[in-house]
Amino acid sequence: MTCEAQPKASRAEESKARTRQSIGVQIDPITVEVIRAALNAAAERMRITMIKTAYNHIISESLDFGCAIFDADVQMIAQGIGLPVFQGHLGFPIEATIRDRG
Repeated sequence: MTCEAQPKASRAEESKARTRQSIGVQIDPITVEVIRAALNAAAERMRITMIKTAYNHIISESLDFGCAIFDADVQMIAQGIGLPVFQGHLGFPIEATIRDRG
C-alpha cells in the first residue's frame, strides 16, 4: 500500500478558501476584476498622496518608497507602482505590528 503525501495548500489558497466560506457565495470573474481594479486604484492613490505630501526629497523626487494593501492574513492584495525592493518586504512590519499590538 502506498501513501502519497497531499501537497499543502499555500497561505494564499487558504485565505481564498476562508473568504469564500465567510461570504458564502461564489463571486463572478467580472466582480473580481472590478474589486481588483478598485483596490489597485486605492493603492495607486496612496502612492500619489505620499509623493504630494512628502517633506523629504528622497520620497517626493526619487520615489524611494512602496505602497500596498494587505488582507487580514497579511497577503498583499494590491500595490501601487513603486520600487520592487519595497513590495516584498512590506509584510514583515505588518506581521510584527499585529504580533505587538494585536
